Amino acid sequence: NKLLGRDYEFGQSDCYSLVRDYYKQELDLTLPTILFEDDWWDKGLNYFDDLFQNFGFVEVEKPQKHDGVIFSVFCNVPNHCGVYMGNDTFLHHYIGRTSCIEPYSPRWKQWTVNYVRNLNV
Repeated sequence: NKLLGRDYEFGQSDCYSLVRDYYKQELDLTLPTILFEDDWWDKGLNYFDDLFQNFGFVEVEKPQKHDGVIFSVFCNVPNHCGVYMGNDTFLHHYIGRTSCIEPYSPRWKQWTVNYVRNLNV
């Protein structure tokens, strides 16, 4: 199951499915498949907080490799996620782009809501 270079398709191949597949492939941790409602962030829904808290994740102050990164991109509720890869880089799949590892730049840091670590790995 390749993680890099995936084409974006909401609900099939998007930021959450990439994070879910990463945790399964790299850490043998199973996260559920979730059917996100279109434009959930405009409706005030917060899938990420509920999801990660329910599956053994806790919020941490500083990220380390394998930690989830939750973002609010041009929005008031979390609407994007990725995985911190170390060395100030992260894995993610942004809308309209292919999945990639890129620098965790100041622009991405300003959109970061929190970091989450799974205590079961």
